[in-house]
Amino acid sequence: MRTLDDLGDLEGKRVLVRVDFNVPLEEGHIADDSRIRAALPTIRDLRERGARVVLASHLGRPQDREPELSLRPVADRLAELTGADVTLARGVAGPEVEALAQNLHPGDVLVLENVRYEPGETHDDPQLAEALARLADVYINDAFGAAHRAHASTEGVARRVPDRAAGRLLQREVETLSGLLADPNRPLVAVLGGAKVTDKIGVIERFLEVADAILVAGAMAFPFLKAQGHSIGASRCQEEDLEPARRALELAERARSRLELPSDLVIADRFAADAERRELDGVDVVIKSPKGSVMDPSKLKQIEPFERQLKHIKNVSSVFGPESLSKQTAALRNAPRTVKQARRNLNKGQRNLDRSALQLAKATNGVHQLRRGLLTAAFGAQRLKKGSELASQGSGRLAAGNRAAEAGAGQLTAGAIAARNGSAQLAQGANTLSNRLNTQLAPGSDTLAANGDHEDAAVDEALH
Repeated sequence: MRTLDDLGDLEGKRVLVRVDFNVPLEEGHIADDSRIRAALPTIRDLRERGARVVLASHLGRPQDREPELSLRPVADRLAELTGADVTLARGVAGPEVEALAQNLHPGDVLVLENVRYEPGETHDDPQLAEALARLADVYINDAFGAAHRAHASTEGVARRVPDRAAGRLLQREVETLSGLLADPNRPLVAVLGGAKVTDKIGVIERFLEVADAILVAGAMAFPFLKAQGHSIGASRCQEEDLEPARRALELAERARSRLELPSDLVIADRFAADAERRELDGVDVVIKSPKGSVMDPSKLKQIEPFERQLKHIKNVSSVFGPESLSKQTAALRNAPRTVKQARRNLNKGQRNLDRSALQLAKATNGVHQLRRGLLTAAFGAQRLKKGSELASQGSGRLAAGNRAAEAGAGQLTAGAIAARNGSAQLAQGANTLSNRLNTQLAPGSDTLAANGDHEDAAVDEALH
């Protein structure tokens, strides 16, 4: 199996990751984020290697793009857990989504909308698979709970992206199961639930070869019960599941493993926490109303053999329905108390680790911002120093200018005084000249002619 460790340089590459974010929602809020946390190691690895991450997942079973099945709560929670820049696309494929994927920066995360909003997803539509392949340079499957389905986002796109591998979660689960089947600790008991036998018939047949017992619970039990000839009322049972159930029952007759089915039931009028319930001493539902039935053998005889099978088991995983209809969940999980507590502590430790990682990411971002602030402050200080120097130079030049202006004002004043003195001397010379002319002109013209040279000299003297 090819894993992330086998991939080359991922810097700047678009990596499409099929994850399983099919989380339980309560009034639009995530009730349990375990599946999101399970994908974090793969997402963290890709981001640290500079990849541009595109995530694809389904949520529920939408019929017509119901808004309550949008992956918006998932994208918001993922942003909180990773501290990454997480964008939710408005669709699954198409030009707008391709542009979003192309414009991602290294380390950014794009979450596609619910892939089951596209009708072609569950039919492995080639066109949808091609559209998803256009979003990726590398394809990673990390959806262990959906990897067995031949859907466009699992099987179809994987055939169209040459560079592909398993994510950390899928790698861990496959390695764990491989080790478990190759050399199991005895007794090995498999607890199987869910709805469709056809999806798990391969698992059932394999466990019939290696396990000591297989406990079939939940809605999956009804095809087996019906194949045995029991009446199951309106309980969930698809016709296509009957033949695989019959084959498994036949194999169990000559296999080393025991195939354990419910021996009594609790029926209800609907699958809900406030449903009307009725206990049956057996597995035959002989009335059509209530409309359904679910296994809930608490205080009934079936819980005893189940507990006997599980008493010495180290690992148990079970999923049932609403709490009022699934007291068996508590009974099964109370058998391996130590393991359950260890898992709880491990999950708590993982949450603490994730919170620490987020705080570290925020602290690192704060350090970068502080560094930028210090650089900005240092640059500002340099500018302030330069401004002060220029201001000092300007002050010196202003003082010199003031001194020059004062000197100029003094020279102007001296010039004005000299000009007034010159005007006074000129006026005095003019009066002297006028008096001499009057004196010389009075006796006759001969005097004027005889004294011409003297008059010139007198004029020059008066003018100077």
